[in-house]
Amino acid sequence: MLNALTENERKRLRDLLRKESFNPVSDEVLNRFIDMGEVIDLPAQSPFIPEGAFDDNVYVLIDGVVRTWYWDGEVERTKSFGLPATIYMCYHSYLINKPSPISFESCCKSRLLRVPKASFEHLLQTSNEFAYWMVGDLQGQNYYFEEIDNTIKGTARERYMSLVKNRPEIAQKVPLKFIASYLGITPQYLSLIRKKMK
Repeated sequence: MLNALTENERKRLRDLLRKESFNPVSDEVLNRFIDMGEVIDLPAQSPFIPEGAFDDNVYVLIDGVVRTWYWDGEVERTKSFGLPATIYMCYHSYLINKPSPISFESCCKSRLLRVPKASFEHLLQTSNEFAYWMVGDLQGQNYYFEEIDNTIKGTARERYMSLVKNRPEIAQKVPLKFIASYLGITPQYLSLIRKKMK
């Protein structure tokens, strides 16, 4: 399938994808994966999998920042942020044919690669190299979530400083209300923290 990526963009995406996994993978296999997808462009704050929707596609963030969030009955709770090369899928839809319990949305202008489940499954079944690489990607995601728990600790100010230090792209590109939701504080309190840091 054709997509709108230039050769330089494809190389950049391959390099970033390679860093996401603990396991090696060839350009040939990554090109097969990229070629299965279609590029979608999203404006800021646009869902690509809204809560309650069924979507069993696999997505790869090419550019921008994505967040996952849910409504707890009173406020939005941001679960995570993703940077380029993060792979997304709604496991409820992909694995058990259920609608998504969370929303996946762009925080800023973003580009994603959307790969149909059938194509993704075919590559998993026909390429041991791709399957091995994907295992490393999932291990990397789990490591990342453990590392977040390890580094984002302390007071709200300390958690924000850790975010700025470890993930500066998020602090630069994501609206403050989403960062506040992620840190579990109000946007007003986050503004106060930022003023005191200047």
